[in-house]
Amino acid sequence: MIVPTDNTNASNPPVASRRFASSMRALVVLFASTMVAGMLLVLAHDPRATGRFDLTSTREHELSPATLALLSELRGPTRLVVASSHALTDPTSRRRLSDVLSTFARGSEKLNVSEIDTSSVEGAERFDQLLRELAQSESGLVDRHRAAVESALTAAERVESALKFSADAFDRSGTALIAAISASERISAVDRTAAVDRVKSQTSQESAQLRTMADQVRASTAQVRTLLGENIPGLGIPKLDQASTNVRAGLASALPTLTKVSDEADRRIKAPGTEIPQAIRDIARELADAVNPARDAGARAVAALDALPKLRVLTIAGAVQQSQVALVIGPPTKSTTDAAASQPLPVTAIPIDELLPAPITTPDGNVLTAPDLRWRAEDRIAAALIAMTDRPRPLAVLTHALPGRAAPAWTGLRSLAELLALRGIDLEEWPAGLDINPPKSIEQAQRDKRPVVYIILTQAAASTADATRVGALAKVLDTLFEAGEPMLLCASLSSTKAARAADPMTSFLQPIGIEVESGRPLLSSGILGGRRIALADLDLASPMSDHPIALALEALPLRLQWPLVVRYPGDTVSNASEIKTSEGVRVRPIIRVPVGPSRWLESEWSTFASMNETQRQSMARPPAYDSPSDDDAGATRAGSNDLSGKFWTLALAVERTVKTRSQPQRIVVVGANTWLLDTMLGARVTVDKRESPALPGNVELAAASVNWLAGRDALIRRGAEASAQATIPALSDSQLSALRWGLTLGPALLVLIIGAARRIARG
Repeated sequence: MIVPTDNTNASNPPVASRRFASSMRALVVLFASTMVAGMLLVLAHDPRATGRFDLTSTREHELSPATLALLSELRGPTRLVVASSHALTDPTSRRRLSDVLSTFARGSEKLNVSEIDTSSVEGAERFDQLLRELAQSESGLVDRHRAAVESALTAAERVESALKFSADAFDRSGTALIAAISASERISAVDRTAAVDRVKSQTSQESAQLRTMADQVRASTAQVRTLLGENIPGLGIPKLDQASTNVRAGLASALPTLTKVSDEADRRIKAPGTEIPQAIRDIARELADAVNPARDAGARAVAALDALPKLRVLTIAGAVQQSQVALVIGPPTKSTTDAAASQPLPVTAIPIDELLPAPITTPDGNVLTAPDLRWRAEDRIAAALIAMTDRPRPLAVLTHALPGRAAPAWTGLRSLAELLALRGIDLEEWPAGLDINPPKSIEQAQRDKRPVVYIILTQAAASTADATRVGALAKVLDTLFEAGEPMLLCASLSSTKAARAADPMTSFLQPIGIEVESGRPLLSSGILGGRRIALADLDLASPMSDHPIALALEALPLRLQWPLVVRYPGDTVSNASEIKTSEGVRVRPIIRVPVGPSRWLESEWSTFASMNETQRQSMARPPAYDSPSDDDAGATRAGSNDLSGKFWTLALAVERTVKTRSQPQRIVVVGANTWLLDTMLGARVTVDKRESPALPGNVELAAASVNWLAGRDALIRRGAEASAQATIPALSDSQLSALRWGLTLGPALLVLIIGAARRIARG
């Protein structure tokens, strides 16, 4: 009989063996994973093998929307030439610049981009040929400048001779007057002596001044002739701009003196016969005959120099002498007076340091890689290209009630001035608190059909002098509003409004139903070190609006200090669409923040505002929603569901029909007044060796607001500076909901799918 054999142990190893095998497999997987992670870590630190998976909205360097729009508006064939010595520049910076230049080359068929290595023989020849071409394009204008300077030199020589003749004539007149005084018997000997001394002293002083002025004119003339005899290397033309400036300065300083001499001669000629001796009268006639023609010739020479158009080629002379410069050369334009005559080639120079930053040397001698400033290179090139388009340059007028002028240094506002210049916008100042009359440049811009936008920087009145200036600014605001002028109003805290009186800086908006809560700032609460603190700064990642200005800010960090809520009829609605508040007035929010229990309008803020940041954070009892005058829009009484769709509006856009204008008046109201200062616009941050704005939302808010107010809606696009900011776009409510459901159900579904797949695979 066959006895069955139990093979269970043969087919199923002991439990200990199975555990050992599983442990070994786990160790192998763990070891392999560790090795793979280690290799990836090594590769990540190897610059030759570094790769980045960019999940932000910037990707690798691409031209910004604003630059792409600019390229589409070029008048015609335009050249971008970057000439630099490869032996003197940083290779890393050159590679980065080449990336930027290649994107420009792909951006428009009208733009020809080339790079020249001036350290090579071939590159030096190409550069010299380019310079000769530029000089040749302005040959006619160069001849005009040279002729005008030569004519001015001739006039200066006549002026010098007239000054010397005047000095001699004054000496002769003094001698004749002394002789007349000495021969007079109507005055005593003592008085005659005193009178003679006075005449000698006065005559000597006047003659010396005239001879000194003549020497100055002669020295200026000699200096100008030296300039005319020396050509700029590479260009083959003299420094005509400097020569013109010098000869004009010499003439301008001498002409008032000749005018005084002429007036004195005329007075002596026309004086009654008993007052002036005949000898002095004869000398005065000789003086007038010598001085008047010279004075008139000098005045004509100055006028001719002032009428000369600027020599564009000389604007690049300094950079040319270093053989390192970036040139943007536009298409030739036809003269408006002579269809057959071509104007000189428009050319703009960009300092090479703006495009090719040098490596950084630390105090201990270490050399660091040059920072990645490709966005800055794009901005500088785009700014130069603006001159090659037919865009009218808007004029932004900074209107304020500060105790002094900001221009030309633009103290505290330099970043704003640079930003607007890069976007093709000129900046003018109107210190309305000091002078209620507008600058003449506004009238000229309006005659030239250029858009004019007023940037209103408001302030509170902390003293009697402040109140006077603020009152003057308030009158200007009323005038601008009634005239229908475009305005960017930067509202500020107001103690007047806090005292329940009208705020003179914003009261002009009341007729159209808009009120700025300038007496109650919007504060937020936060936690620091386990303690509650109050925050006067509001950082935003999304404006929560679909206005064109808001779209330019999406996902960009934006900061408002002491934010103020802007109220308008219908501002409690949940959407951000346009609202018609009254006949001919349309309002649309630009920046909104959700209502919540951590935000409220604070009525007792004066003490808090007088503290610095450290003092505010250490307050034992920081401001809170604890007063009947405070307002939190019902957040403390409502549940989270009840707050859905409620917002505070911090900036809005207004379009208003004005009978005297064909286009609606546009107004942008921002509930803050420090957001465009250097502390905001000029703040920088360096990430991954890339320098970019710390608050690009503030940058784009300024640029987009001015463009919208100027009627340039198509140009409301992000610039290179903001595009360089690595940001992850904000998620919409639907995207956020989908992400939550995915994280909740995704893992369970994945397990089910894997289990089903394994079951199918095993049969």
